[in-house]
Amino acid sequence: MELHPWTLTLDEAEDWQRRLAGRVDLRPAFRQGPPIGFAAVLAVDPVARGGKIFGAGALVSLPGLHVTATARVGIPVRTLFPFVPGLESFRHVPVLRGVLAKLGGAPDVLVVEGAGVAHRRRFGVASHLGLWMDRPSVGVSAVCEHGEWEPPPPGLSGAHVFIKEAGEPLGLAVRLRAHRDPLFVSPGHKMSLLSALDALGAVVEGREDPEPFWSVRALLKPKGKRRAAARKPARKNLKGARR
Repeated sequence: MELHPWTLTLDEAEDWQRRLAGRVDLRPAFRQGPPIGFAAVLAVDPVARGGKIFGAGALVSLPGLHVTATARVGIPVRTLFPFVPGLESFRHVPVLRGVLAKLGGAPDVLVVEGAGVAHRRRFGVASHLGLWMDRPSVGVSAVCEHGEWEPPPPGLSGAHVFIKEAGEPLGLAVRLRAHRDPLFVSPGHKMSLLSALDALGAVVEGREDPEPFWSVRALLKPKGKRRAAARKPARKNLKGARR
């Protein structure tokens, strides 16, 4: 079922965000920890290449993080919503839907690079995609542009603090490894704060680098750089998104 048309003015897109934010369900679909099944880890490169915007994804089994499928999809920029801060999901969700269609399967949870409800209108790309696909979703990013938070304790792996707005918790800043920069997690749809944290833990499993995000980011590189990335594992934190 289509939630909204894709040909929209900026005012119409903002209005749809506010309306659809009211339909986001923050009750966890999984009440006994992360799902034992499959997660789709998804990202979009916001920089157009060859007149296209590319998205990529990996379907991974849980526990164990065995990658069972990967996909990369490019959609012509001219067919997509323009880039507007705060409205990026209208540009990126069609790309991510294409990635999911190419991945196949039925993931139990969508782990999306970008924001969930930690967004100026409570409707980032993870919420938008989760609601559209009617799947549990969580947003994960290396940047946080909405809400207030204090740095988690630097020397404690797994340390996390709330991201809040006017006292309301919207997400979590999580330091996966001691003395590393935190990641920012927020529920997308059919997720609570703690189940979103569980989902992040399930797809990184204590690794120093946030895999399988690196595999997905490598798929988004131009072809020559993808080969180089495959030969030399990256050692930096996940590059974040504002969506």
